[in-house]
Amino acid sequence: GGEVMVSAMSSVTSEQFQGYCRQLKVLVVQAGYLREVAKDEGAKFPTREELELKRSESANSAGLSEAEGDRSVCWNLGRNEDFVAVSHPWFASGHPDPDGVQLKQLIAALDSKKDVVHDSMGVFFDFVSLDQRAMAAVENNYAIDLLNGTPSIYASKHAKVVVLPDVPTEAENNTPYFKRRWCFYELSAAYKKRRILCVRSEKGNVAIDEFCRHVPEAFADFEQAFEHKKSNKEVDKTLARKLAAIYLVEEKPKYFT
Repeated sequence: GGEVMVSAMSSVTSEQFQGYCRQLKVLVVQAGYLREVAKDEGAKFPTREELELKRSESANSAGLSEAEGDRSVCWNLGRNEDFVAVSHPWFASGHPDPDGVQLKQLIAALDSKKDVVHDSMGVFFDFVSLDQRAMAAVENNYAIDLLNGTPSIYASKHAKVVVLPDVPTEAENNTPYFKRRWCFYELSAAYKKRRILCVRSEKGNVAIDEFCRHVPEAFADFEQAFEHKKSNKEVDKTLARKLAAIYLVEEKPKYFT
């Protein structure tokens, strides 16, 4: 039941969270590198494969092995460090941001928070941070482990969450941000744990408390609301409770405090 789940989540340590990130090779992209990418006309988020190739080339030119940790492009999240986590809707199945709209908004959001976000900080953006090829295989362990563990990223004490809620009406998937299951969870978890750095729309930064006024407070309200949100995949019916255990946990896990 929910009480057992909460108790189990409360025992997670910072080391276990970092181990999870290392095990699933959660990738973060250097904020400064994204700034450079965004300068090109028509730029959009690179793929994970493109980033890994660029990292390898950068490490080689610097005379470093990837194990030595060249961080000028991207690196695997798995140490005690702050990072930016982006909550955003996917506009299309093949690429979440095919026209680079979210990339521009993200850079604008980071520019508005330069006192908190520096160029050497890592950025978590699910399209590049998670192995999409492995996730596509529904039955494999990678996908299952992601469902169980990734939600904690948005509630982690190290996360600075940037919310990009805009959805173009002409997008292949134009479901509003609030009606999407994962977006709803990410926002709820980040708001409940006070991890939101900013909410950035086309018009600029939005007042966080006003934007989050419909985030549920009670366990039952969260569970019911989560079940009624849309998702492009069938989701384990127990997932709402797994997520609610993180979102509503009273006795905060060590890495949330």
